[in-house]
Amino acid sequence: GEVCVWCAGLNHTGGGEGGEPDVFLCDAGGCGRAVCERCIRSNLGGEAADAVREADPWLCYVCEPAPLARLAKRCAALVARRNKISLKRSRREARWHAAAPAGRGVSDPPSRAFTSSQDLDDVDDGAAGGAALPAGDGRTGAD
Repeated sequence: GEVCVWCAGLNHTGGGEGGEPDVFLCDAGGCGRAVCERCIRSNLGGEAADAVREADPWLCYVCEPAPLARLAKRCAALVARRNKISLKRSRREARWHAAAPAGRGVSDPPSRAFTSSQDLDDVDDGAAGGAALPAGDGRTGAD
């Protein structure tokens, strides 16, 4: 049978009739891609899986990427945020090393542990010398 292009068949144990989840084959001529119901449900939700079940014809997410647009936009935003945080961290480490006394063995600067998703929004680019600590005690992840 067809194998899901997302999980490569790893989700194909248990599930639908006969223990296998339903696998939907793209109806676009010459495509041949398949996606299993479990992957659709876990990535896009139950409503998306129900819509695929009802669609005739159904086009896979390569042939018709519109259902993935929201996820792709969110992914791009998360990657941009990660890159911004990484750049700020690099700048903070550069300032740390530049301020270290000459001739002394300097280890990496103290790492800043993020304790909540709000801390990601509050990343400071050194307004407090890079030493501002996030809210909470920094040990448990709870404020």
